[in-house]
Amino acid sequence: MARRNRRARGYQRAVFEQLPSLDCRWLARRKLFPRDHSNRRYNFEFISPAIRWLTLSPRAAEIVLATGQIQLVPVIWLRITGMCQSIRPIFQCLCGRRAFKLYYSRGAFTCRRCTHAVYACQQRSAKGRIALQATRLRHFLGGWQGLSPSRPTFMHKRTYQRLINQLRQLEARTPRKVSVSKLSHRLLRPTQMYGTQIVSIANT
Repeated sequence: MARRNRRARGYQRAVFEQLPSLDCRWLARRKLFPRDHSNRRYNFEFISPAIRWLTLSPRAAEIVLATGQIQLVPVIWLRITGMCQSIRPIFQCLCGRRAFKLYYSRGAFTCRRCTHAVYACQQRSAKGRIALQATRLRHFLGGWQGLSPSRPTFMHKRTYQRLINQLRQLEARTPRKVSVSKLSHRLLRPTQMYGTQIVSIANT
């Protein structure tokens, strides 16, 4: 009954791909976390429209939102065991859960469960999900509208051939009536690296 009432009132859940996010793995790869006990402050207006200033320390991240409010997010370091022993930062949500990525929704950055959002593929049919996967893979290879895919720089030929075969299989299963042209550019961006470590043209 609750779901029916929400649909009747025009309730629509937010989409993860359209929400501003903050990924601590992205921050760690760019070495934005200080190694000592000092604080580093960054202007994030050109990276995320929801963040004005971001202050990082080894134990916490202070987020100054575009609305002027301040949110303090604890940072926990996980120890990675194995051949290459290292540590990795992870955020702690307001609910107490740990998450590498936080999403901005309802005035605060929260984890995936607290956001109550859905992915773009969850709003489409089975055939629509196949078309969305094919379009994202084509964009990952640089094949936008009117452009055929070409091997990105520094990508191995075997990896490129594997992705091309995967793209052909997806496009062969995609009906002609199904189109993703109405989706925004942010929803059509690739959400994974497809087993590679390169930066594709679509992400630049």
